[in-house]
Amino acid sequence: MAKRIIDIKVKNSSPRPQSEQELEANEARPSLEDEFLKTITHNSGASAKTKLSKRTPKEKPLAETMISNSEPEVMIPETVQQPFESAPFSVLPKAKKPRRFFKPALIISAVSGLIFAVWAFGSTISRVDIGIETKKETQSQSFRVTFKKPGELGSGGSIELPVYQFEKSFSYTQDYPATGQGQGSSFASGEIVIYNENSASSQILVAGTRFESPDKKIFRLVSRTVVPGYTTEAGKIVSGKISAQLKADQAGPDYNLGPVRFAIPAFSGSAKFNNIYGVSENPFSGGASGLTTAVSADDIKLAKEKITEYAYEKAKSEALSQAPESLKLLDKAVRFDLGKITTSAVGEVAEKLKATISGSLAIFVFDENELKRTIEAKMTETQGFKVDLSSASYQILYENPEVDFEKSTISLTANVKRDLSAVVDTLEFKQKIAGKNIEELKKELLKLEGVQKIRVSVWPFWVRSSPKNIDAIKIQVD
Repeated sequence: MAKRIIDIKVKNSSPRPQSEQELEANEARPSLEDEFLKTITHNSGASAKTKLSKRTPKEKPLAETMISNSEPEVMIPETVQQPFESAPFSVLPKAKKPRRFFKPALIISAVSGLIFAVWAFGSTISRVDIGIETKKETQSQSFRVTFKKPGELGSGGSIELPVYQFEKSFSYTQDYPATGQGQGSSFASGEIVIYNENSASSQILVAGTRFESPDKKIFRLVSRTVVPGYTTEAGKIVSGKISAQLKADQAGPDYNLGPVRFAIPAFSGSAKFNNIYGVSENPFSGGASGLTTAVSADDIKLAKEKITEYAYEKAKSEALSQAPESLKLLDKAVRFDLGKITTSAVGEVAEKLKATISGSLAIFVFDENELKRTIEAKMTETQGFKVDLSSASYQILYENPEVDFEKSTISLTANVKRDLSAVVDTLEFKQKIAGKNIEELKKELLKLEGVQKIRVSVWPFWVRSSPKNIDAIKIQVD
């Protein structure tokens, strides 16, 4: 510990050295300060001054002469150095307690302990991140494939797989706009919703049943309709309802009505008159007279083209819905048998013409997953590294398909591209490198097969080995 030292130096009035006898006499004689303090204790301050003034110079002791003729010099550190006032008597200043500083050994020990604690903590939370980019390989190969009925498969040189057939018979009706003009009259028509709030029993309405609008215009039901009875939910009546088509009883534009409520005159005078009724949600249209819209030959030609396209796509979609998703359909493997198309007549007064088509469609499909498995077994094996064929990606381009609908066969060339990646068993590798130092980790990484590039990150930076806990080892394979 550093100590603070206070030095007091006394200067003599005469350079004459004292003899040993004088020094001994002075040491034996009580100090002047002690006598002075005693005097202050027993006498007043004035008496003390009187006694001191009566002394003659000859009677002054040597020690008193030395103190009165000199001023003390005090040597203290700069931080606490202060001047003392000149006085006949000087009192030594009280020394301050010296400061205590840590010894260098303690500081070094503390720093070392902190460093060790940080190192030990870092070792417990250390982590190793490894990024592995594996080798890739693309294989290309062509195969001739024939798809036949399951009972006709042979053992020829080419690949033979089963073909599956799905058929759909259809009849579709569509409306198309009429763009021609003609003289005549036409009847308005539209859709209504018929409500039954009369009974829980259904109500049958025959074709031609009259419906009357608020302005007394009569419309007739196009076809027989059964209106369901009402139901009850939480004690409330929920109307039975059904949609139906009405046609004006007379031609002309006056019957192109907006949304209205229709009554059934046949129920007049009974509860059914108010409780069974019809409501049109959209305007009626088509009523005309004189020069009006009519069906033209061009309208019929266009309608036939459009309904044929519609029938082909819809029937194909419905046929495919019967087949599993893994089945592959080629564009040429569709047989479309067109039956009959009927349309409105040329010159018929109408804003729309109706077209109806009927026929059948057959599709021939094969299982693409089954083809991939067969190709996988026949393709050249990889060289140089381990791969997982189940995770390989395939691209197959089908060329020159030949479809025989009579024999139900498809022959084609399959051009195959297969993308492969090397496989790394990450769990096994983690177990190998757990607890290994960095140099050993590098050696293990270099032993891996099928690796293109490796990235290793160790945290914290001072760690020199991989964690023993394999959960702290992260491996990302690309």
